[in-house]
Amino acid sequence: MSQYRIHFILFMVVLLAVLVPVSGVKADVVEVNTELAEDTSTPLSPTTTPTPTNSPTRNADSGGEGASEARYDFLPTTLLDSFDITGTLDTDWVGSTGGYSVAGGQLVVGTGQAIFWRDFNNPLIKFGIDQEASIILNTITYGTGPEIGLILKAQTLLADTDMIVVLYNPAGPNVQVWTHYAQNWVKHGADFPVTFVATDKLSAKATQYGQVEIYKNDVLIDSRNITSWIPYAATGYIGLFNVNTTNTLLDDFSGGSLGASATATPTPTPLPTTIPCTDPLTCNPVSAIHAYWRCSIPVCSGADWVGAAIAWAPSAAYENNGRNGNNGRTVYSSASNQSLNSYMMGSWANGCQITAVSGTVLVIEWVRGTDTWEEFYLNPPQTHTVNLNSPSGQNSVLIEGPDNVTQPFSISLANCTPPPTPTPISTVAIGETTVLTGTPSGGGDVLYAQSATLIERSIIHSLSLFINHAVGQLRLGLYSDSAGNPGTLVAETAEFTPVTGWNKQTVLAQVTLEPGTYWLAVLPQSDFLQFAPQDSGSISYSNQTYGALPTLFPTPITIEGYHFSFYATLFDRTPTSLELTDLKAHSKASFSSFLPIAALLVGGFAAVILIIKQGRKSSPEDFPE
Repeated sequence: MSQYRIHFILFMVVLLAVLVPVSGVKADVVEVNTELAEDTSTPLSPTTTPTPTNSPTRNADSGGEGASEARYDFLPTTLLDSFDITGTLDTDWVGSTGGYSVAGGQLVVGTGQAIFWRDFNNPLIKFGIDQEASIILNTITYGTGPEIGLILKAQTLLADTDMIVVLYNPAGPNVQVWTHYAQNWVKHGADFPVTFVATDKLSAKATQYGQVEIYKNDVLIDSRNITSWIPYAATGYIGLFNVNTTNTLLDDFSGGSLGASATATPTPTPLPTTIPCTDPLTCNPVSAIHAYWRCSIPVCSGADWVGAAIAWAPSAAYENNGRNGNNGRTVYSSASNQSLNSYMMGSWANGCQITAVSGTVLVIEWVRGTDTWEEFYLNPPQTHTVNLNSPSGQNSVLIEGPDNVTQPFSISLANCTPPPTPTPISTVAIGETTVLTGTPSGGGDVLYAQSATLIERSIIHSLSLFINHAVGQLRLGLYSDSAGNPGTLVAETAEFTPVTGWNKQTVLAQVTLEPGTYWLAVLPQSDFLQFAPQDSGSISYSNQTYGALPTLFPTPITIEGYHFSFYATLFDRTPTSLELTDLKAHSKASFSSFLPIAALLVGGFAAVILIIKQGRKSSPEDFPE
């Protein structure tokens, strides 16, 4: 083994010893340091700006707690925190944690505000679509406008997030149900008179049907329907919310998801909920989906837009608007957090007749990816016919509600048939798709080729090569087989500047290939561009001055026993323009994908330096034999 390889291996051992502990840092720790750190902001209290809605309310009899309605047991889930560690809150709590302390086995309320409980080791995992929370009120101390509250279905871990808050107001005394959405608090129904004293337990349950139930000492005392709150069917976090209750002592915070077996005794029957029909192909009328528009490009940092929109099949509409800056957005369902394909594509939408059935409808005809559009507002029973033949060049349509209006709308459609959903495209890769870890080396003005077998008729789309150290220019190609050697050029990429990591390049012309053996070829310009070959397989190479790939693979051909991380991507049919857009988006490597090979990158530079010092030029002979 040569001296420089011994040096290189020793260098790698030391480097990996340093990098491995660093790369092993858990992602949730990073998450806590950035997004989940203590929130020092002070959100507006729900009762500061009451905005009652017309949500159905269960009437309270004159007897208050003695109301003659049925009672149901509250079955507590997991005890999450018994507050038995004196000092600050446990790391499972985030939010305004500085407003609380722990002493004497109890939670002591200071300045209070919202705090959220999540598993420190799994900070992004929310509780289910049916969830509950409870807290014991050991000592109740309060000032003006007091609030002792439970948080349910919080959508994030920030103070101004969308959430449900069940409040006990000891000054009333009464309980209230509030929701927060898009910076607005909404109160659901009237106050329910009830008194909690020391050691009483306040509990609440939120279901996927938009029902919120309130319990005192595990007995149901009231319920509310909150289906007007957009994320009512979503998952979320739970927590505590306290205002003007300094020195109140709380204990035994419990809660979690409700499974099918969580209720052994009867539970209240949910209020009937009409499930909207949202499929434009089968529904008449078609109901809009509560939605939010979130930044989808790195330079966008604005807050979510909220509203409602009609969604189509992925083959008929885009999920994003293709715009720039803070206007670059993707639309998501508020209930499922799944992306929605709402931006109707091109010519099929032209002539579509849209009639407002309920609510206010906004039809936007626009030039995709720009700030050029026309708006058409519809109220029942007005109709608009889409016209994409205007001089402005509109080529896309969005059917939504007015900005920041979350009240759903519905429409009927005519002459509005999207193209059929194509059979899913089948993708096959031939060659070496894994990142190999051999000793980095390389050589310019040499045409390399390694064989790959295609077992079914396919269309060549792209070639992908992994580079350990990127220098100069590069060309990739595909050759046919000629008696076990590379033969005639059948596909090639344009010349490109490589990057460290995977380099995926689309071929200049998509060619249909019959089953058989093919040769993946690479022609580097620089001696210092490096691969990481593995001592297995077979590589064929021949001297070739850098430039356009030759039509016939040059001779003489040398064969050695190693191969590269190099593969071709092929389709079973020609992809649509939208499928190509998705494939390009999914093929972009994230920066984090390069972290595991950091040692190889640095090691590659070390090998280059050693080679230069020894006055050697990288050439095919430098590869392992």
